[in-house]
Amino acid sequence: MSTWGGRRAVALTKQVIELYGSTCHLCLERINLAAPPRHPSGPSADHVVPRKYGGSDHLSNLRPAHRRCNSRRGARLLTPELLASFRRRPARSAASFFRGEAPDTPPTVSISPRTGPEKNGMTSKDTEGSRS
Repeated sequence: MSTWGGRRAVALTKQVIELYGSTCHLCLERINLAAPPRHPSGPSADHVVPRKYGGSDHLSNLRPAHRRCNSRRGARLLTPELLASFRRRPARSAASFFRGEAPDTPPTVSISPRTGPEKNGMTSKDTEGSRS
């Protein structure tokens, strides 16, 4: 097994991006190809089967990933639970963050001891007349 790094890793990362695109296979978000070298949002080539477990440096065993996602995964084998941990947070644009908008969430239902269930601002008084 050869060492991973240097020019060879940079060349393989470029080939992986050309072959598979610039979406991180772990978090499914776009990779910043213009990021400076070693930047967390920059590109890296992640080994599907980690080298620790005999995975090769062949293009069929490499996928594009953010450096931060690749580093966070480490040499752990891919499992549905591990992938879910990368994909838990819904994507949110920077503009909506700075405008103070809340991320998309399902409507909440609150139970009040006096008025009963309230949904989306409607009280039990608003729904009493609609019962058949």
